[in-house]
Amino acid sequence: MELWKQHQDMIMQVPIERDPSSELPFTKLIELWVKLQLVDPQDVEGIEGMTLKSKRSAVNVCPGVHLYFAWPLSQAVEMDEAGRFSSEVKDRLGQAFATWGQELR
Repeated sequence: MELWKQHQDMIMQVPIERDPSSELPFTKLIELWVKLQLVDPQDVEGIEGMTLKSKRSAVNVCPGVHLYFAWPLSQAVEMDEAGRFSSEVKDRLGQAFATWGQELR
C-alpha cells in the first residue's frame, strides 16, 4: 500500500509501445514492476503475452488488494450449527474494513 501511495503517478492508462527504440517502451515498465517486486520475474512472459503479444493498445495500471481469512472446516461447521457463523464472518469483515478506517454497515 505504501508503494502505491508513494508512486500514484504510476496509476494510469499506459499505452503499449511495442517499439523498443521508443522513449518508454512498455517492456521498461514491466522491468520496473519486477524491480519494485510487484511482479515475479517468472510472470513476465505471461504479462507480455497478454499485452505486447496482443492487440491491446493500452493497459490500465491500478493496484488491487486481496484479503482472505479461512476457518478450518470443522470450526466453520461448528459455528454454523451454533448459529454463529454469519456473525463471525461479519466480525472478520469489520476487522478488514477497520484497517482502512472504515466501518462495516
